[in-house]
Amino acid sequence: MRIRKLSALFALLFCFTAFSPFAHADTDDAGIEAFVTRLYDLALQRQPDEAGLMQWTSLLSERKATGISVAYGFIYSPEYQSRNMSDEDYTELMYRMFFGRESDPEGKASWLSVLDAHPGAEGREELFYGFAASQEFSDLCASYGIIRGDYIIGRNMDSVNGINLFVDRLYRLVLGRECDMPGMTDWTRSLAGGEITGTGAAYGFFFSPEYEGRNRSSEEYVEDLYNAFMGRASDEAGRQAWLGVIAGGASREEVFNGFAMSSEFAAICESYGILRGDPIRISGGHVVCIDPGHSSVVASGVVPLGPGSSTTKLADTSGTYGRWSHTHEYELNLDIAILLRAELESRGYTVVMTREDNNTPVDCVTRARIANENAELSVRLHADALDNSSANGAVAICITDHNPWNPQTYSGSRLLADSLISEYCSATGIRNRGVSEQDDMTGNNWSTVPCVLFEMGFMTNYSDDMNMNDPSFRTRMVTGLANGIDRYFENAS
Repeated sequence: MRIRKLSALFALLFCFTAFSPFAHADTDDAGIEAFVTRLYDLALQRQPDEAGLMQWTSLLSERKATGISVAYGFIYSPEYQSRNMSDEDYTELMYRMFFGRESDPEGKASWLSVLDAHPGAEGREELFYGFAASQEFSDLCASYGIIRGDYIIGRNMDSVNGINLFVDRLYRLVLGRECDMPGMTDWTRSLAGGEITGTGAAYGFFFSPEYEGRNRSSEEYVEDLYNAFMGRASDEAGRQAWLGVIAGGASREEVFNGFAMSSEFAAICESYGILRGDPIRISGGHVVCIDPGHSSVVASGVVPLGPGSSTTKLADTSGTYGRWSHTHEYELNLDIAILLRAELESRGYTVVMTREDNNTPVDCVTRARIANENAELSVRLHADALDNSSANGAVAICITDHNPWNPQTYSGSRLLADSLISEYCSATGIRNRGVSEQDDMTGNNWSTVPCVLFEMGFMTNYSDDMNMNDPSFRTRMVTGLANGIDRYFENAS
């Protein structure tokens, strides 16, 4: 691969660098001191001591702490805990600390009911999370010139704080703006859950529509990489060397990998308590068709089983449904397709969809023609059903080597099927039912590009059905499918 050929040059280029792990933004220490002072007053009911005030203010001004992590430090300090506040007083403190106001009767009663249902430390942690994650606290933090951050119940606050600050750093250095709280939460949860690594998060920022919309020149792109991955501005020799790499034909993704795999970025990730991860896989600009099976509005009539065939089948059906989730198959297929499209686009693919809503009827021949005319391969997403509820697992279906209509696509289709089923089952842990070769699938028979109908699991099996409707499991499903497509292109001749 090209990236391996450039690795020696990348190593040489980093001889020019010197690492500094943190990039600091200008802050208003007076506002931060006021934020810290109010926490002393509300939580500890005293004036701050000079050492404590300096310490907390320094952490916030240097972006080594968030509003939530500092509030957590006060609430879970031995000094506060020794006050032994009642549930009612604790709830009132949450209002004052996070909302900057007294409680309202209806809201306070609702929070007290949470404490009644979950007495002790568990209930108080739920309240802390509920108040800390609020828009009101976001607004309060913004008024003092600090970032709110995020909190994950049951997870070490130092760990979450490190992830918060890593995400905040990417917003500032890559997108050139302060983070938004929905984005902070999404990126933090993905990093904390191990769904992405530091490299994956950085890739998501550098190859986002927002960053691309900034229209950064090659010089600016290299400077942004230095700041994000090295923690400093470029030096003249290093900058010119990287610009020479780009002028020599290297893609921005290849240069990104060169920076991401540096020891300097590994040190930055370690300083924030996250894994750097592996280099991103470079797609080479391939075009993929995703076909979310079925629709709520079913295409009527019949179509030939294959081009020129006298045998016909229904143009489409509405599919099955989850016996426990009550999700329709067409809904599941589209949900996964949309997530998969985003993942593939983040890896550099161009994605074509056969449908983008649940109200458009599309027959199986039309689905195949969309892929034939626009893409290099087609992945048809479906879910299985049987009367036997114990049946479970995923299967990849492709044509046989003696398919009557398009046998020339067999080798590519079989490679795609093998790649998808292996990576999908590895990522999800779902049962691997292997590859099934058959010539009774209309969409496969009409395809002139490698094509696989992928049954993601059984909606008539409790475990498969519930898993396929779990957001974290869906992330693994999408990762597995995308990895399978990567693997196909890595091995296709």
